[in-house]
Amino acid sequence: MKIRLWFDLAFVFLVSQSCSNILSQSAVITDDSLLVSAQISMNSKDYTSALADFKLMSAAYLAQRNIVALNASAYAGRCGLEMAVGSASAIIMLMSIAATSAGRTTAENLLLGLVEFQRIGAILGQFADRGGSGNIDSGFDACLTTKGALPAATGLPVVEAQFVSASLMIGFDALSASGISAFSSSSSSFQTYCTKMQTYTGGANPCTQTAPTSFTNPELAAIMGLVKTNFFGIGTCADTTLATCVCSVYP
Repeated sequence: MKIRLWFDLAFVFLVSQSCSNILSQSAVITDDSLLVSAQISMNSKDYTSALADFKLMSAAYLAQRNIVALNASAYAGRCGLEMAVGSASAIIMLMSIAATSAGRTTAENLLLGLVEFQRIGAILGQFADRGGSGNIDSGFDACLTTKGALPAATGLPVVEAQFVSASLMIGFDALSASGISAFSSSSSSFQTYCTKMQTYTGGANPCTQTAPTSFTNPELAAIMGLVKTNFFGIGTCADTTLATCVCSVYP
């Protein structure tokens, strides 16, 4: 079974800047001239050069909302080369704009949602497809917390399960808040699973958590059970009630 491509897209949103005099800006290195250079590099998909320009900008300039979003876009673009660095940096920057989806724009929420799922893909690809074949390893079990060498059974270390859980919650919230109809059905289905998971968490709703370390063991057990399903996750469990999918022991 092919790994589900929840997260194989990353969009780069560029905010256009007008320049009254390009030649005068090129004569002296300023924040604005560095931004022009960064945008040119991003248009050419040279994200390393763009990030180098952002690093030369003043702290006050980098703190401007549109610059934060652009800088995050550059990191998101670099995700294809350095996923761990790119996605984590982009997420931190976008979350710094606003802690909740209500405080972010449609473009900011869409970018954040896609980057969150891109991070999930990177983690699951590392642990569930150890051979890089594009297929889920037969020994993968999201309820396990140790990584074994092929062909031994393997799972997700607790810290990775925590990041997958946080990215799921933030990602779906951001995509739902973006208001883009293509994500409406998936977001609605996910809310249904949020309700079902509460049966196994003592009534607590794991979908309200956003910090990786905030999830309790019962919440992680329920979320990893969802990852094990064949209708939402990357496993083989077909129980839509989640009763036989939820991890019986976790960690």
